[in-house]
Amino acid sequence: MLAMHRERAEQWLEAARWYQAAAQQAMRAGLDREAADLVERWERAVRHVDVESAPPRRRARMALLKLVATARQGLP
Repeated sequence: MLAMHRERAEQWLEAARWYQAAAQQAMRAGLDREAADLVERWERAVRHVDVESAPPRRRARMALLKLVATARQGLP
């Protein structure tokens, strides 16, 4: 997965972009556990970038994606 390679190279912005795309694709495919895991990886990557690179709207969208994915799994 490209996001993992970018993460290992400490290319945080690119890693975050790829994790976001992968999480959205996993959600569309009904892969809820994977989507939630990818959002967690996205969250770790965005900790390393400036606020403009991960604006509040994008953060909110990813938090919602994680919430829905978690709820679909029946987890608290």
